[in-house]
Amino acid sequence: MFVVGDRVNNKSGYGTGVITKIEREFVTVKFDINSFEISMHFKALNLIESFNHSSITVGLMVEYNDKIGKAIALDGDYVAIDFGTGKKDILPKKLIHVIPPIEEEEILLDEEEEDELSDNENFKILPENYSTQACFSTSSKELMTWAKKHFEKGYMAIESFEKTEDNGEEIVLSNGVIVLSNTGVVVFTIINSYEDPNEFCDDIVFLERKYKIDKDKIISKYLDSKKLCTFVGEKKIQSFPLKYVYVFQKITADKFSLIKRRLGKINPNFCFRNFKSDNEFLENFEPCSSSFLSLIHI
Repeated sequence: MFVVGDRVNNKSGYGTGVITKIEREFVTVKFDINSFEISMHFKALNLIESFNHSSITVGLMVEYNDKIGKAIALDGDYVAIDFGTGKKDILPKKLIHVIPPIEEEEILLDEEEEDELSDNENFKILPENYSTQACFSTSSKELMTWAKKHFEKGYMAIESFEKTEDNGEEIVLSNGVIVLSNTGVVVFTIINSYEDPNEFCDDIVFLERKYKIDKDKIISKYLDSKKLCTFVGEKKIQSFPLKYVYVFQKITADKFSLIKRRLGKINPNFCFRNFKSDNEFLENFEPCSSSFLSLIHI
């Protein structure tokens, strides 16, 4: 028989969720998709994972009532959780869902690895001594190091100083560009204002609106350049594949997973730490008019 806290799968296609309430042969399940709750007969469910109090330990990321937090203390059947509100919430363990940690690639390099990267002459960071420059933020340095390690051929540059915009929400950002030979140009904005996944989810409408405005500005700038665009009939388009993305560099793989659980679908042009996104990073470029190979020479 089921207990509150068990993870289950619905046989009729609702997906997976967590049991939050049991009344005789009926159970209430909070499903992962859109976090909706519904009561159904226990025979309509398959057990995926039995609830285990010992699975909750201090430091783990957990979810409760659409909010994501960190377990900071345990006391018998209760757990204290920090949801980033400035105070701790004490909740029964059986109502908490543990988010399994995700292993993430470490990008901080030792001196030997930095020497190896310096030998990658086919992908250049401008300036090449970015790692020693105090004007670059830690997030920018991490992203440039990751790019140097993973992109085979091209160039990358990021603004040396962060700036703050205030369009109803205060946003700390810096802009950059990657030119990838045989692929296209990626223009990106690093946004360092978001580290708490709850705050990101709460501001998703604002971020979607801001992204559309910023993307239109980027496309317009490129179409205003005679060297970077051309005419196809009466329509002016850029002469190379172009993509514009937001990079939330302080949102790690664990937090990205939590955001995805809460929101379901995420804008594929919203990237998280080291260009992690909901699709393949080097997809969904804007259409171009001619061969990119004739424009870029490395």
